[in-house]
Amino acid sequence: LYAYEGKQMVLTGDWGTVRFNGAPNFEYPPLYIWLEAASFKVLGISDFAAKFPSALAGLGTILLVYWLVLRLKGDAWLALLAMTALLSSPFFVKYSTHAMTDVPFTFLFALALLFYLQGLTRPRTLWLAGLAVGCAVLTRSVIGFIPLGIVIVHLLLTKRFDLVRSRHLAAGCALALALPALWFASMDHLYGMTFVRAHFGFVLHKATSPAPSGGVGVFEYLWMLAKYDWPWLPFMLIGFAGEARATLRGKNALGSLLIVWVVLVILPFSFA
Repeated sequence: LYAYEGKQMVLTGDWGTVRFNGAPNFEYPPLYIWLEAASFKVLGISDFAAKFPSALAGLGTILLVYWLVLRLKGDAWLALLAMTALLSSPFFVKYSTHAMTDVPFTFLFALALLFYLQGLTRPRTLWLAGLAVGCAVLTRSVIGFIPLGIVIVHLLLTKRFDLVRSRHLAAGCALALALPALWFASMDHLYGMTFVRAHFGFVLHKATSPAPSGGVGVFEYLWMLAKYDWPWLPFMLIGFAGEARATLRGKNALGSLLIVWVVLVILPFSFA
């Protein structure tokens, strides 16, 4: 689907509207389709070119995990171990080889939180965090705002009210909203309510569609972790418990980011 839509952009020369079977397709925002089209333009139309953006984002995400752990813990060996854990995740490896939005979105999600971590000591970096969030929204629509929710909850939890009130956070939030707003406004101008109904109807359907047959409801994500996240699951649970205990005792302001990150990903997706 995404490769075909990127191919249509290259062949028609119309990079403004995503098209499928000759008709506009408003399901997803266009950033990943633009990456597909750019890859085809540079490398030629092929399977390799179609998968290249996801593979590159996969490599980038592995490096981001290293830098995130190094920033949080200051331990290079622990950062290398975290990279190994990600590399051995069957879903991460699988989707890094598919021309799909999952891994590029993961890259932008992690990039936003890395910029946020740097912004705790260098507030101007919060502008870049907002830019990454805006790109995430342009990749996967409204769920791209989850990193922004993590940032705000973590700032409130750690009582960094100086940053909550800062112009740098305001600028980052403005960028996170402005980038997708430009696309939404252009599509609304061109297609009006046809676009609005199609896009938000699709998002609402994705969020409220019934659980798959044989699913376990709100525990689906936890069940998937328990089934597939080996051999790392015991270490994750031990680490989560340790960070949660330190957070409750007020001794680990950075570690609390990991708690907020996990909760604000698993809870909304589980309930959806």
